[in-house]
Amino acid sequence: MKPGDLVTILYGSMWPVILRPCPENDEYEMIGVSHVYGIMDGEAVDKNKAEGVADVTFRIR
Repeated sequence: MKPGDLVTILYGSMWPVILRPCPENDEYEMIGVSHVYGIMDGEAVDKNKAEGVADVTFRIR
């Protein structure tokens, strides 16, 4: 990972995914999957739903 990269939970993915913003537009590059303790079993999605956090849509190139 580099500074500015995002750890994301993409619906349908079995693992957290690292996305890197593209400097020239509003797209993201998929760097790869990762292991992040504490969010591997849906905890992040459950927490966001409980707190009413809206989903974010990413354009991945």
